[in-house]
Amino acid sequence: ATTPLMLLPADPHEPGAPGPPAPPHMPGAAGLAGPATAVEPPMPSQVETIDELVHIAHYLDQYRHATRSADPYWQEVLRRDPGESRAHTTLSALAYARADYEAALMHALAALERSTAWAPTPIDGQAHLLAGLSLVRLGRDPDAAPLLARAAWDASHASGARFALAQLQSRTQERERAIDTLGSLLEADGQHTQGADLLAALLIDRGDHQDADRVLARTLAMDPLDAWALWLSGERPTSDATIALDVALELYAAGLWTAALDALDEAGRLNEHRPNGQVNVGPLVSYHRGRALEAAGRDDEALAAWGDAGLVGGRNCLPSRLDDVDALARALEQRPHDGRAHALLGHWLYAHHRRHDAVASWRRALDELMEPDEVALVCRNLAIAAYNLENDPAAAAVFYERALAARPADAKLVYEADQLAARRGATPAARLAALQGDLDLVGQRDDLLVAYLGALCDEGRFEQARGHIVGRSFQPWEGGEGLVLEVWTRICCGLARRALNDDEPAAASTYLDAAADPPSTLGESRHPLANVSELDLLRGDAAAAEGRGAVAQRHWESAALSVADFTKMAVTPFSEHTVHAMTALDRLGRANEADRLERQMRSWLTERSSTPATTDFFATSLPTLLLFADDPKTERNRETMYFRERLDGWSHSRESVRGDRVVTATRSEPTR
Repeated sequence: ATTPLMLLPADPHEPGAPGPPAPPHMPGAAGLAGPATAVEPPMPSQVETIDELVHIAHYLDQYRHATRSADPYWQEVLRRDPGESRAHTTLSALAYARADYEAALMHALAALERSTAWAPTPIDGQAHLLAGLSLVRLGRDPDAAPLLARAAWDASHASGARFALAQLQSRTQERERAIDTLGSLLEADGQHTQGADLLAALLIDRGDHQDADRVLARTLAMDPLDAWALWLSGERPTSDATIALDVALELYAAGLWTAALDALDEAGRLNEHRPNGQVNVGPLVSYHRGRALEAAGRDDEALAAWGDAGLVGGRNCLPSRLDDVDALARALEQRPHDGRAHALLGHWLYAHHRRHDAVASWRRALDELMEPDEVALVCRNLAIAAYNLENDPAAAAVFYERALAARPADAKLVYEADQLAARRGATPAARLAALQGDLDLVGQRDDLLVAYLGALCDEGRFEQARGHIVGRSFQPWEGGEGLVLEVWTRICCGLARRALNDDEPAAASTYLDAAADPPSTLGESRHPLANVSELDLLRGDAAAAEGRGAVAQRHWESAALSVADFTKMAVTPFSEHTVHAMTALDRLGRANEADRLERQMRSWLTERSSTPATTDFFATSLPTLLLFADDPKTERNRETMYFRERLDGWSHSRESVRGDRVVTATRSEPTR
């Protein structure tokens, strides 16, 4: 902090000549010496400068970080400087992407107030572009035009601004001006095929087919699969309804209503024959038809088209474009009781972090929906929102009941309802009672079957659990890393304990060998850092019961060394398995070391309880991130309590060990 900054040393080749300091919080100079090691950025209030806040926020957005939002960093920037233009510009872009056009316009204008204070044309045209695009979405084309024109002064945004301006000019019947604007666009950016396609469409509209053919030929030479160019050339560009819908929306944005309706008709026909797995755009085509017909002055036909949207099958229909959102919003202005439109809008809003708005849309949808599949989907989404957003697990359970009433044979709903029941404290017996009614359904999903097997283990029904897992091929799934192997190990260890209690050490060894060398059908292998103290402890117990003292000694020594663990994709100094290392130390006659390890773990738990709980910055694939999101403190407290139960249980069971005599634990493990 006291070293003066030397911009240019007297001799840059002189050994030890100082250079600019490395960026704070990032070790090394990444740009000169290779990538720096990733580190967790400080919390917004701890960042020293606005400039660093901006760069951290851009970093989090750029890499779409799973557990840290950039928004608090932008808000901290504005807290320190309410007019900071970079923050307002970025927040405008984020609001625009969420279809929150009023907020996008507000932030864009705030950015312009600062960036145009000294010059009417700032060095960066993004704020002008965002303001213009927001005004277009708000239906204020005349106000948008000068902002889009000004944005075109910046080369980095010129193509997008000129194209949007040409769309606006075409839509407002200034077709010749639009052609001139597109000419300027293509002169500066000859690779802008979208602009070339719009130019060809406008040339065709005014009857200049020869020039249009030349433009289209050049475009197709660059991109033979350009769907819009193929459509304008009179060819069948695709068998994909989603691409045909994209072409229709390009034509709609240019105010070419008749051509847009023709493309929508084609999208509707293709949607009827879509392959399995392809998104269903049928309802969206009807909503877009209504909007296009209304724009063309055919109001009665528009109302009929909006009504048709409810007659098309809605399964697998997901809006994905801002144009979809605008079409749904317009349909609801005309037909406020359209349950499907409310539902589809809610899906989009929730995915784009407008979650309270989404919940309001879904609740409106439930008042109108009749199709069971859609009722089930909306209730399921409301259940997740009730838990994650409104902190109301009881309401979530009620919504899952309604969802399952609409779709009782949906294994995904059954799995999620079971996970919710577990979080609400349902006993393993109660969960099993809910799942055992249809075991074929349970077997449809690996995650549901693993949850069922875990409940069987909690009830001590290890043989039954083993029957369900042997011979089945599991496929790894995101967030389920290690869960199949964990339940297999629990089954094998549970059966081994039972065999030892029945004085069958050879059978116990067989089960433990299977745990140590799991079958390939489980789809995963044990992480090198995973704690295997329980397995080693029991293998030692089995060897001792068979009279193989030296082998038992080796296994117990291995168990005693296995203290740390790798859980939740991270290394932790202690875990639920550490108690097995303590037991192994007792087996070895090293009770003082076991006592010391117990004290260390209890001290760690105390310190852990007093440390603020946060989600691991580097956690990207955890079960708790995929469905129900508990407060990190709640999750940490639940886990800490479980660890203490394990420690207390170990302390009580020590009385059964005397001298060199080994008594295997018979108590059941705590419910997980």
